[in-house]
Amino acid sequence: MAMTASRPLGATVNTDITKAAGVDWGEEGMTERMKEMQRKHDELIYLGPELTINHVKEFHDWVAQLTREIAQEGEDLKRRFRMAMAKRNRTKDAKRAAAYDKCANTIYKLQDRYNKEVAMTQFEVEWLQNSPAFKQMLEYREKYWVKTAKGDYVCKRDLAEDAAVSFDDLLSEFKEEAHPPATASRDDSP
Repeated sequence: MAMTASRPLGATVNTDITKAAGVDWGEEGMTERMKEMQRKHDELIYLGPELTINHVKEFHDWVAQLTREIAQEGEDLKRRFRMAMAKRNRTKDAKRAAAYDKCANTIYKLQDRYNKEVAMTQFEVEWLQNSPAFKQMLEYREKYWVKTAKGDYVCKRDLAEDAAVSFDDLLSEFKEEAHPPATASRDDSP
């Protein structure tokens, strides 16, 4: 289903996520996954009227996966930093303490890159959730789909067709499949 839009998805939004999110990467440059996010963002914007629900859903799923990866990386950074600091505090050897300090400082610098990725990803999630295309996708999903207890979505039309079949019809169909009617012998011998 194509979205009906007179202008591209983000026409009123700055297409450069870095500037819009207020992130300055400085000399280190943007990370590869942030470049990938920028590329996917630009693709959505330039699709414009050809944008489909599948495009929006795929992008949403990709951003959700990226968010989970970044959150996991943040937890790993915290754990590594705490371990380095604990080891530094326990050691009595000055060289080892300096090595643990260096490790903790390296992790602390990685935190800056992590914070920039978080800022860009949060901006992108907010942008996507406020976009007309995403809102249209949610309306379509609520109108035509139902969420099951497992978290999957089932088409309401399929549910209506399934509800139209009576239990007796379904039971007789299963019995026929389990016990096919007897037919003439299949033996071709005379």
